[in-house]
Amino acid sequence: DSLSSVEKLFGHGDGDNILVFLRLALLQQRYWIYSALAYGHDVTVTTMDDVLPAAQAVGPTVIMGVPGFFDGVKAQIENAAGYDPQDIAARHAIIQRRLGGRIRYLWTGSAPASRALLDFYNGCGVALFEGYGLNETCIVAKNCPSAFRIGSVGKLLPNKTVDFDADGILIVGSDHPVNTHYSWCAPGDNEKMFLPDGRVKTHDIGYFDDDGYLYILGRADDIITLSSGRNVLVRPLEERLREHPDVHECVLYGTGRPFLTAIVSPATPAVNETGLKRHLDEINRTALPEQQIRGLVVATEPFSIENELLTSQFKPKRREIHRLYATEIDSRYQREHPG
Repeated sequence: DSLSSVEKLFGHGDGDNILVFLRLALLQQRYWIYSALAYGHDVTVTTMDDVLPAAQAVGPTVIMGVPGFFDGVKAQIENAAGYDPQDIAARHAIIQRRLGGRIRYLWTGSAPASRALLDFYNGCGVALFEGYGLNETCIVAKNCPSAFRIGSVGKLLPNKTVDFDADGILIVGSDHPVNTHYSWCAPGDNEKMFLPDGRVKTHDIGYFDDDGYLYILGRADDIITLSSGRNVLVRPLEERLREHPDVHECVLYGTGRPFLTAIVSPATPAVNETGLKRHLDEINRTALPEQQIRGLVVATEPFSIENELLTSQFKPKRREIHRLYATEIDSRYQREHPG
């Protein structure tokens, strides 16, 4: 059902070539191989290290990638000599050249895409469509040429249902589910993910707008409960932090603490901490008291897959980052609350 639903939205066929480069253990990567077999378009499978040379070699019409990949391409273009951010036509042409020259549109998912990233591509006519899905559900929602709302993950596919539990967590049902339980897992994992009727508890928080577009606000795990008892959803704050040019990635910390602390992955070798603190002050100026970020830790090196602080889908590993920088984090609280 998901294959046929997506095919109706995009109409892939002879002449199309979909390029994928993440691990094939991920269902959303294998999906496009199945689609090629079913609908007669080409698929190119490569690695993260070889994706840009592969794009130059085969000229894909679609690239499926995580936001971190498209952010990297964006940074390369913006840092190139002579780049003019006001020249929209030139930006379109540069993106096309870097990605093989035949791009119809780009797809992203697996992690949230920032508004700045979406605007960079969509603002010059290279469509970057967000979608949403899990290994346990396959594709749930997807933006497409006929139904696109920037910032959303699109409308539901016809074969999917979404309900919300009392905490606002998405519960996904399927007419023809990918699976309804794990065949092999640790005790309790089945009950955490699958309801008795086979529907999937995603642990993502979101909502529908009045026109049926789905928005994902973040993971339930991304809610920090301060010592005051106040709950803070960190994703919107982290997105604002990433707007600063010295910030490559960041995570917030603060569960059981009196305020939030940001651990920042540097985008440059020499971070301007004064400018970064001014950026924090600007965020705090319009934030609620519990949303204010009063502690700052700049990591000694950027978070990466190689140092095991990012997943293979470029998502930060919060617990590992918190653990690695525990001493620095603790010092920020000691500074304001000594003893």
